[in-house]
Amino acid sequence: MSDKALTQIPAYYIVLKSGSPQIIGWQTLWHDEGSAVPDYAVPSGYEAVVIPDMTADLWADFQQNQNGCSGGLAYEGGKIIPYSPPATLSGQQAALAALSVQKKALGVYFQPSAASAPVLFPSSDTAYANALQQAQVAQLGAWTDGTAWTLADGSSVPMTGDDVTALFKKLAKYRGACQTHAAALNTTLQHDLNADLTAGWPDNH
Repeated sequence: MSDKALTQIPAYYIVLKSGSPQIIGWQTLWHDEGSAVPDYAVPSGYEAVVIPDMTADLWADFQQNQNGCSGGLAYEGGKIIPYSPPATLSGQQAALAALSVQKKALGVYFQPSAASAPVLFPSSDTAYANALQQAQVAQLGAWTDGTAWTLADGSSVPMTGDDVTALFKKLAKYRGACQTHAAALNTTLQHDLNADLTAGWPDNH
């Protein structure tokens, strides 16, 4: 857009909730450029920001988003951007709980005695319960060495009784580490709602 075209863009004022970048609405500023927005135009608890010199990019943002601006946009650093509501403790804890389930079910790499390289074994709640049951069978001496263990992709690998016991121990250690890390993150959230929930999870190898 040329400078000449920019001069045809009207001045605007946007209405923000006090202390928040969230855009509540915007209006054309029919007063002289740079003049103050009249008090009656701004509700109590809100503030107005006058934008007399509209850039081409900012004007495009207005044109593109003005129909859906309510609750959806923010004005920060001289730019109109998508609005992200402030994090809440309950919201972050829900996200953490979902992530914890996901991490615990990521699978664990374990190398059975008959394999030439580590194999990814499922570690979901169901898979863990099955591993526990089979480890108990092995401990009772009732596991037949060479029995096939079915993996998540449908393939199988032969396992000895010692393999079964070692696999269960590795699954338990990994899942326990995930739970410990989730508990630590939950404690951090009590004083830092912006804590990175994706960092620091245990390795599954």
